[in-house]
Amino acid sequence: MDNNERNRLIEQFLPDVLESLTDYTQMGVDEDELVGEASLILTEVVDEHMKKPEGSLQDKIDAAINERLTAFITESNCLKAADQDLAERLNDLSDAAVSMVEELGRRPSNEELAEKLNLDVDEIERLLKISEEASRQ
Repeated sequence: MDNNERNRLIEQFLPDVLESLTDYTQMGVDEDELVGEASLILTEVVDEHMKKPEGSLQDKIDAAINERLTAFITESNCLKAADQDLAERLNDLSDAAVSMVEELGRRPSNEELAEKLNLDVDEIERLLKISEEASRQ
C-alpha cells in the first residue's frame, strides 16, 4: 500500500466528510465523537478502496458514512439511555435505603430493599455492587 497515496486521498476527502457531519450534529452525540468516528470510517474506506479499487471512492465514502455513523449514533444514544436508567435506579436504591434506615432504625436487608423497590434480590445486589465500585473510583 502506498502511504503517500493513502494520505493524499484521506486529506482530499476529509473536508467533505467533516462538512457532511452537520447533518448528524443534532442527533445527540458529541461533535468530537462524530469527527473521530467519521475519520476512522474514512480511513477504513480509503484502505479498502486501495486494496480493491473498484467503483467510485466518493460513493463508497458517502455510503459508509451514512450507514456507519447512523449505527454509531444509535448505539451511542442507546448507551446513554442505559446509563441514565442505571443512574436513576441507583438513585432510587439510595433514596429507598436512606428512607428505610429512618423507618427501621437500622440498615435494611437486600430482601427488604428488593420488596420496597419491587425488584429481585439479585438486581439489588447487582446495583449495590455497581454503587460500591463507583464509590471506589
